[in-house]
Amino acid sequence: MHKEVRDGVFTLCMHPQVIGRGHLITMLEDLIRYMKPKTNVRFCSLQKVAVEYNKAHPFPHERDETDSS
Repeated sequence: MHKEVRDGVFTLCMHPQVIGRGHLITMLEDLIRYMKPKTNVRFCSLQKVAVEYNKAHPFPHERDETDSS
């Protein structure tokens, strides 16, 4: 994804009862090891992503009722 989607977000959510299994922890560790050295990949919370997105793409204000255009 990092090659093809500019400013893309990869979201990974895991239920504790599932990710706690040994082979899945190993797969998660492998994924993190693969992603960390990439120059255009970073790890952060979805809250931080949302704040940055909203700053870069502000929601247009609702039109003023007195605006006749």
